[in-house]
Amino acid sequence: MDKQLKYQEIIVNLLETWKGYTISNLPNLTIDIHINKENSNFIVLSYGWHEDEYIYNVLFHIQIKDDTKVWLHEDTTGIGIAKELMEAGIQKEDLIIGFAEVLEDDLVTTV
Repeated sequence: MDKQLKYQEIIVNLLETWKGYTISNLPNLTIDIHINKENSNFIVLSYGWHEDEYIYNVLFHIQIKDDTKVWLHEDTTGIGIAKELMEAGIQKEDLIIGFAEVLEDDLVTTV
């Protein structure tokens, strides 16, 4: 299996774990998973009403660029999606954090 397909499979498996997930302090929000294998874009959104406020958040956005580089464009989960990706088999040198200048423990490449 080539690296891009392997990484897509890892990412899709991670996203599948978010199906049916509920945010404990915002139980009325919908969690939506968007998988676009053709363009190697993977997004998890949360949205909906909380009391009188409409909330829309990108929980995380992952993209495979140049066939082998996994870009983490956003991670607002607080659980460390980068660490989960590496534990699932994405190589540290192929994971790029696009939203942070410095990452604790220098886990991955940042831009």
